[in-house]
This record gives sequence, C-alpha cells and structure tokens, in this order.
Amino acid sequence: MILSKSSEKTSYGFVHALYGQGKGKTSAAIGLAIRAAGCGLKVSFVQFMKDGKSNERKILESIPEIDYFCPGNHQWASRGKEMLKSQREHALSCMKYIFNLPEDKDLLICDEILNVPLYLDGNNKPLSYINLADYVRNKRPNLELVITGLYLPKNMVDLIDYASEIKEVKHPFKLGIKARPGIEF
Repeated sequence: MILSKSSEKTSYGFVHALYGQGKGKTSAAIGLAIRAAGCGLKVSFVQFMKDGKSNERKILESIPEIDYFCPGNHQWASRGKEMLKSQREHALSCMKYIFNLPEDKDLLICDEILNVPLYLDGNNKPLSYINLADYVRNKRPNLELVITGLYLPKNMVDLIDYASEIKEVKHPFKLGIKARPGIEF
C-alpha cells in the first residue's frame, strides 16, 4: 500500500489490458507511465516487440522515476512468420527483466507483450498466453500492471481489472501512408 500525496491510503495492484487492432495502445501506456511518475510512483516500461528506436524512448529515459527497458536491436516481427533469433532473444530478455523486477517498482508496463505469442512458431514459445496468465495471477499483489498488444484471449479477461479494446475504424495506412515519426513511432 502506498500513501498518496493527500496522505490517504491508496491501493495499487490492478491489471490493465490495452488491446486491439486500433492505434493508441502504446500511447495510452506512455501517458499512464508519465502520470504515475508525476505522482512519484516508480515505473518500469518494457517494450517486448519494439527495437528501441521509437521516439518515446527519449522522453521515457529522461524521467527519473521511469526505467525504460528495450534491449533488442532487431527487425520488426511479421505476423505469420517465425520470430528471428534476435527477436526471440529480445522477448526472452524482456521476460527475464519482468520476472526479476525490483521490489521498489509500483507500475510495470509490458508494451506489446500480448503480441509475442502471435509471432512465435509452435516449437519455440518463450511466452505463451498460458505463461502470461500465470504471470498475471502470480504477480506481486501491490504491483500495478499494464499489458498491451493486438489480442487478449477471452480466458484472460477474468484476470484483468481494466480491459480496453482499441478498435480501428479508419487508418491512413490503408491509403498507403507510411508510419510517421512522432505520430506512429
């Protein structure tokens, strides 16, 4: 239990899922990380599928209350294709990080962790939805947890306190517009 600035007891330990085909999951998670840091909470922001070159990195690393972790230097994964060795190693490094999270962290954001099982072949699953559900069930009770990605299995919904599906209605990608720095990454 953490004391808020108003000295009232505030309980932490809820699980948030931001998922779906729409844009804004990572942006919402970044906003929550900044809000929590502004309140004095200690945050770990882990990017499971990104390559560490997204432009949010600079701002997240500049905030003392936020630890940013994105160890990989790899290509983006393509759905339906087996992950490259470098991508798999990146995901495994991120998993090791979250399993050894320091006790002083109040908020853990696992950006795109829900995508990892979608990109793996049948034999090399460093993270399955079953393993992820076990992690959520067994996390530290006072650790606030945010998971993002394209898909949230229905059997995980009962483990989640906040579930927000982000639906794509319209997107410039469909017109051939490429991802733009500062907007999409």
